[in-house]
Amino acid sequence: MRDFPHEDVRRAAFGAMGQFCRAQHQVWKENPTEANHQALLKLLDVVLPCFVETVRTEHERQVVMGVLETMNNTVCQDGGGGDEADDEDQQAEYDAMLQEFAGEGIPLLASSVPAENFAPFLNDLLPLLMSKAKSTCTVADRSFSVGTIGEILQSLMSVSGGQGVAGRLSNRLLPVLVAGVRDSDPEVRNNSVFGLGCLAQATGPICVSDYPMMLSVFSNMLTKETDLRVIDNLCAALCRMIMSNVDAVPLEQVVPALIARLPLKEDLEENKTVFNCLAMLYTKTPALVVQQMKPIVAASSHVLGNKNVETQNTLIMLIKQFALQHSADFQKAVTSLPGEQQAKLSVAISSS
Repeated sequence: MRDFPHEDVRRAAFGAMGQFCRAQHQVWKENPTEANHQALLKLLDVVLPCFVETVRTEHERQVVMGVLETMNNTVCQDGGGGDEADDEDQQAEYDAMLQEFAGEGIPLLASSVPAENFAPFLNDLLPLLMSKAKSTCTVADRSFSVGTIGEILQSLMSVSGGQGVAGRLSNRLLPVLVAGVRDSDPEVRNNSVFGLGCLAQATGPICVSDYPMMLSVFSNMLTKETDLRVIDNLCAALCRMIMSNVDAVPLEQVVPALIARLPLKEDLEENKTVFNCLAMLYTKTPALVVQQMKPIVAASSHVLGNKNVETQNTLIMLIKQFALQHSADFQKAVTSLPGEQQAKLSVAISSS
């Protein structure tokens, strides 16, 4: 019935699926046998992907809203089981399935529907996500929580109304992410730094008043952090802040500190963010970028050949501008490099 032509029937079908899940969950709570547990997991394994796919492809707004409401009721229900160890293990497995769905499905949903449609669902879901970020939770839970928050914020950048929704959530999310960057576990720190960068980018001018605090946090991290992936994400987060509100960042201090950490070592996907930022800075404050040409050119030689086409195009265009507009400084930077890296740059300049 989920494919029935009339939208009211489709919406009712999804509501019924959610009721089946809640009913089976209640059965398991009252009689926590392995058979009831497996029946619930099998049902969720079918229903949750169906919900995600429908929100992505359904054209009728009322059907989408009905599915989101049903998902909320399914995902955010109270835990089941008793106090016995077996019951706790089963509840943990149930929670893990819902977490896997949330981590993969919710950012996908956030990027698939207008933000205002998604906002009520997100408001109900956030307490569940944020509760997993507490210091008393496991590393896996903390990492999942801040990682999913970051991916949701990243998704909101690309949809209508995303900036406004992200701005309204910022006061709730900022303390969670700032606490996360001070976590003892590098994966939690990494995901939190990513989330803060995405918060700055998703909210645009709304969070400018928080920039001094965020920059202070990142500055302290840059002097102490030893994990290479976290350092890469610090660079990307600073770039997101610059691209979102360039006038709110003290570029004379931030840009040299950022470039000193290049090239990226672990999270190479963020080269796209970094070089988009440098290209933007070159158009706005070329003198500042030219001052840093030698380390930028050195870092570029490591990134040439990256599989991301957009990153390559941005990088090659920047290098060609250096070679054309500041040839003496550029040649000095190139000749300071090993022969293999010089050859890469030569090929990039001569490419059409």
